[in-house]
Amino acid sequence: MTKKVFHADPARSFSKRGITLSNEKLPKGIATDAKSAVMRPSLLESAFPYADVSRLVAADRRSRDGAYSAHRWFARRPAALLRSLLLAAALPAEASIEELWSTYRQPVEWLRGKKVHDPFLGGGTTLIEASRLGADCIGGDIDPLAVLMARHASNPPTRSEFRESADALIDHLKAQIGHLYPYREATLPLHTFSIALVTCNTCELEAPLYRNPIISRGVDKQGSVARPLGSTVFCPQCFQVHELPVSADDFACCGSVWRLDEGTFAGAFFVCPGCGAKSTHRDLKTGIAPRVRVAVEETGPQGRRFRSADHREIDMEAEARAFLLANWRKMDLPNAEFPSDRTDARPVTFGILSYRQLFSDRQLALFGVAFNWIQNQNLNASTDRALRLAVSNALATNNRLCGYAHEYGRLAALFSVRGYSLPTLAVELNALHPTAGRGTIPRVVERIMASLSRETRRYVFEENPHIFGSERIAKMATLEFPRSQNVSVDVVSADSDARREPDYGDVDLILTDPPYFDYIAYDELSAFYRAWLVNSDLAAKPLHPPATGDRVKEFGTRLGRALWIAASRLKPTGLLAFTYHSSNPDAWSAVGIALDEAALRVTALWPVLTDPHMGHHGKKGSCEHDLVVVARPSLIAHSGPAPFEGTDDPAEAWVADAARVLQLGEADRMNLRLAYETCSPRWGVLDVP
Repeated sequence: MTKKVFHADPARSFSKRGITLSNEKLPKGIATDAKSAVMRPSLLESAFPYADVSRLVAADRRSRDGAYSAHRWFARRPAALLRSLLLAAALPAEASIEELWSTYRQPVEWLRGKKVHDPFLGGGTTLIEASRLGADCIGGDIDPLAVLMARHASNPPTRSEFRESADALIDHLKAQIGHLYPYREATLPLHTFSIALVTCNTCELEAPLYRNPIISRGVDKQGSVARPLGSTVFCPQCFQVHELPVSADDFACCGSVWRLDEGTFAGAFFVCPGCGAKSTHRDLKTGIAPRVRVAVEETGPQGRRFRSADHREIDMEAEARAFLLANWRKMDLPNAEFPSDRTDARPVTFGILSYRQLFSDRQLALFGVAFNWIQNQNLNASTDRALRLAVSNALATNNRLCGYAHEYGRLAALFSVRGYSLPTLAVELNALHPTAGRGTIPRVVERIMASLSRETRRYVFEENPHIFGSERIAKMATLEFPRSQNVSVDVVSADSDARREPDYGDVDLILTDPPYFDYIAYDELSAFYRAWLVNSDLAAKPLHPPATGDRVKEFGTRLGRALWIAASRLKPTGLLAFTYHSSNPDAWSAVGIALDEAALRVTALWPVLTDPHMGHHGKKGSCEHDLVVVARPSLIAHSGPAPFEGTDDPAEAWVADAARVLQLGEADRMNLRLAYETCSPRWGVLDVP
């Protein structure tokens, strides 16, 4: 029986002299000019402090880091995890945990002279954190939006040149379409609310679709916009706005009493008020149904206030349509339709067939004018990228599928729940409002400005920590990170031999987060933004399991091919590590196929918190922890015993050991068990010559 420890322990098998490898012992595909290389086990393989890292991830979840503010991405790994992994991979096995946290809290280029590669770039966290540590970085992705974001992070404009161009863009938008957001008695519109008018397929009655008549509810909730207590509601018959006290459960209008907890839509069905027939969004094509504007929220000297929508909104809609028809040839508008083979049938099931249908005429005018102006300004590459990202980031808050968090008084952006959802009460933002609103053009410009700062606030561990039990105490610190200028990214496919390759054998660390077997189809969500970009096509077929055939084998083989190509770039002393999670046995079976296909041996396996759920973003029963799989090519790391091998149930013993310091739900316990069962037959230790 092996020593009963949770972590992989290859370093305990060797002296500190390291391991010398000759060229003859190198795995196929790895080239080196050196006659020999000295290999030492890393701290990442011997004693990675996964519990401490999980605490940093949890503490950091609400911190602000400007480097990640330029544009929305759907599945970024926590920056605290990536910085910890990078440093632990560079430190020798005999380094202390205190050394790791000492280097972590110092904004020093500890990885100067090292090369880090991420073949599945995504949100770019690996390259951003590695460049802050001074590493030379290379990365790629099939998604041009991911590459655009990474290029901005690695080669941004100066603050002054971006500010000058951004101010010129805002002035141009005000001159061209400012009249579509008219003032009214010294007040400025902020939000315009509307509901769909749908026609019952049974009795052909046209009726409003709404869950309840509430527009806004001031309940003095923490984090909400300051406003009077009480509810703002609309009459479902005449659509006039009423202000009600906190205690109100109903109100009278048009000869009827309307309850605040009732509407025509409940669960997933519209119930016709005429015949009682039930219909879905698919039946009603709700996404393209005519809409009636019910209210406007304005800002002015007295703060925010609501009023009923009137002829001004109808006039504005007609004016926006006329402007669009007169100027569409001079605008950069999306032409793509939604493909029929989407993983998520929405929003096609709402009746929305093209990306253009996701936007009102006023919103199309806004983005058409903005992107066309950028295209024609002959800006330098870094400023052009930054402006495109700013305007692109505003797409999610300026479209016809935005809702309203009525207890907080804020717009709810599209993809707040990582998918196309259709709000019953839609809200259109005044995208040019100078001081208020979530996702206005001035606000997204400020997000880009924040991304240009090297200073950020992150949690670190105390230099002389007070230890209570085994827990270190994290504190917020302000760090000013350097930025490496040697970062190369491209739009490439991770599993294609046809890609542009850097020189083999010069990479110290492959650190990546590949697509998951049963993950959300993020490439489909990204297409919402890419529809507005020049050269927006994906570089290759996304790494999804196929709809038919041997889904596990095909996914595992393609992932293994990508890992093999990545590993071929490693130095003989290099490491490959990736994060992964799933409570689906097929997903981990695919990982096993990938490890075999790439000829990799697992030298460490660590659970770490990556997705601490907050509010409605969490999903009961989903995984909150990832597994960090650390591997080396099989001709360097030979077969060896896994942790807890020889016990009655080694997988359960491994999970139980992790559960002593991590809070594991049922899905995560299954996730860890499947990971162990997949990796233990492929466990490896470094070859001793």
